[in-house]
Amino acid sequence: MELLLVGIFLLFIVVAIGLIVKMFISLSVMGDERRVMIIEKSATSTFGIIMGLLVLDIIEKMVRVFMDPDTPVENTSSFIYLTVAAIVFYISLVHNKRKFG
Repeated sequence: MELLLVGIFLLFIVVAIGLIVKMFISLSVMGDERRVMIIEKSATSTFGIIMGLLVLDIIEKMVRVFMDPDTPVENTSSFIYLTVAAIVFYISLVHNKRKFG
């Protein structure tokens, strides 16, 4: 059972790294005006969602500190935010490619 969980975790890590690499490659490749528009729309929506998540994370930490000042503040992993950004960017990219061709 533990081996299965480790395998699923490793699969998740590989997929996350693959999506992150795909996001950076998509952002760096030049193309025609339509492709640039699709990437810009995807990047804009991803930026908005990630900023919203960061604001919610900050609010949550502030509420925890105000409710119990002795509670240590836990840092959120940068890899988690990068993975969420890559997943949101990929979903937005697929949506915009279908929408705009």
